[in-house]
Amino acid sequence: MRGVLDTADALVLVSSPALDGARSCGSTLDWLAGHGYGHLIQRSVVVLSSARPGASTIDVEQLSQHFLTRCRAVHAIDFDDHLAEGADIDLELLNKSTRRAFVELAATIADDFGGARCRDGRAGPPDQIDFM
Repeated sequence: MRGVLDTADALVLVSSPALDGARSCGSTLDWLAGHGYGHLIQRSVVVLSSARPGASTIDVEQLSQHFLTRCRAVHAIDFDDHLAEGADIDLELLNKSTRRAFVELAATIADDFGGARCRDGRAGPPDQIDFM
């Protein structure tokens, strides 16, 4: 894991909008901070992905605000029957709102591409950044 984290510019952390998921995600952020990877936290995106239909008993907006105090962005992905099947994903079978949520997530992640730094610390446009 250290080899991956040493070369990462940002992280996407996926959590359920439930107490145990939020605690686990928070623990991951704490671990990163305590093991020399704190710089990744501020560039991280948290995804709150619902694995069950219906409303969560957790206030997702409040949970989002909690993670926004530490991370760059938070996105909620509602339950989707096709994703719950657990097989190959056919984008055409996703609910329209689910597809939209993933496009918005991708846009948020891509917004940070120009902000990445070269391994030697120089800022540069994406075509000049060493992505491995």
